[in-house]
Amino acid sequence: MLFVIDILSNTPYAPADSSDRMKTALYQFFNEEFKFDKYDPNVQKLVLGKENEQLFRNTLNLAKEKYKKEIVEKLNEKRELQEVSKWEVPVFTSYNSRYKPQSQPLPVMKPFYTATQSEPERLFMELLNASSKVKWWYKNGEAEIKYFAILRSDDRAFYPDFIIQFKDGTIGIFETKSGFTAGEDAKERAESL
Repeated sequence: MLFVIDILSNTPYAPADSSDRMKTALYQFFNEEFKFDKYDPNVQKLVLGKENEQLFRNTLNLAKEKYKKEIVEKLNEKRELQEVSKWEVPVFTSYNSRYKPQSQPLPVMKPFYTATQSEPERLFMELLNASSKVKWWYKNGEAEIKYFAILRSDDRAFYPDFIIQFKDGTIGIFETKSGFTAGEDAKERAESL
């Protein structure tokens, strides 16, 4: 289903790996809740129907958030914490086919590669690029030791979105949030920062 691949295109999850799992979960839901046959083509009609598409899009987006919180972040918690006394921007980062080069004037990594950004990240990059005070900015990654992480009060690490060097030499660490993502979890991250 291209619908599922489209939903996965704005995430760190590889559509090639995750789309089959999401499709299977949708079919399984209809099988268990409504007794549809396995891989019944009517499931696609229901999911893609104009009256239902946004409902399923919202539901799959919530599932991605739940997966990130309950699975991915728990894996990060179990990883051994290693303190690095002097972190530096990685010299090299590899990207998969979801990432495309994008023209940006101030990122430290050139060319700048990105998958689709969230609206707060996109707006923040515009603000950084327009600032006369910014020397360079770095869009941080997640869940790998080469990326910058901060230890939270509950001994879990989180990866802030941006590292910025200002022209006066000051380094800034920023986490972009908006809407429902600016809730209790964001408070914990802000306090850790």
